[in-house]
Amino acid sequence: MGWAAGLWLIGLASTGPVANDMLDDFAGGFAARHREFNVELSGPKSYIATDRLDVLPIGMARARVQIATFGPNAHECYVEGVAERDGVGSLRFRSLDKDHGPACTIRIVRGASAIRLTSVSADCAYYCGVRASFESGFPLRSRLPLKRFRSDN
Repeated sequence: MGWAAGLWLIGLASTGPVANDMLDDFAGGFAARHREFNVELSGPKSYIATDRLDVLPIGMARARVQIATFGPNAHECYVEGVAERDGVGSLRFRSLDKDHGPACTIRIVRGASAIRLTSVSADCAYYCGVRASFESGFPLRSRLPLKRFRSDN
């Protein structure tokens, strides 16, 4: 093989979205602050809640995920487990808790400025308080490095 062909092969091998191949675009701890309201008659009328999304890649196609979101009256949704690559720029989380019926499925999609939780299955309600849901978005600018989950101690 001539030197030009060798350079072409080297160039071909170095192209492509290397970071996306390792899920680095999702890695980190993300936070989204928002105002929620108390619908009860007592206590403050509103408060600032912080939703959390933590993603730790565990290979090229899988990542450990923790999701905590808040709704009115501080009702919370919380789930953790493993998400798998679901096409370019997205992961699909599926709960492993088979004792509670069908699995909770959440699609985690990375856009230009935020990561969104979409296509949340109705079965995710098991993991939520009455007035909460997993539908949320996390600005990419909120990303912080994450070496381990808070629950790992």
